[in-house]
Amino acid sequence: MATNSRILFLAVILFLFGCSSNQEHVSTKTYDRVKYTVVNNTQYSLSVIRKNVEWGSWVSKPLSTIQPYGRDSFSTKGTLTAGTEGNVEYSIYGGSFDVYWSLSHWGSVKNLLTINDQNKLYDIYRVEDARNT
Repeated sequence: MATNSRILFLAVILFLFGCSSNQEHVSTKTYDRVKYTVVNNTQYSLSVIRKNVEWGSWVSKPLSTIQPYGRDSFSTKGTLTAGTEGNVEYSIYGGSFDVYWSLSHWGSVKNLLTINDQNKLYDIYRVEDARNT
């Protein structure tokens, strides 16, 4: 019986600390972190309509306004068990866009970008390693 308990204990430890194979986000043994940079390539200001973190917490919140030809970064982090999930929605001249992320240490990584911008005036990209920025 003691051997079965040890095997079960080792299986649980391996499951908790050794199952993440997703390298698309910064992951440590204690938290997952994501960082986005938004670049405004127009002569118009870009404003945050909504910013929301469902799981995790803000590391750095987005500015309420990105000036013409400016940029801004924001990041969140989540715990090992909960990950991080949220979205930031921006209003732009003639449209809007929404950045959504869901990063789980145990499950899949989701990064969705919904853009209502026919002229492609805005660039959004993911910083691969937020520790080095």
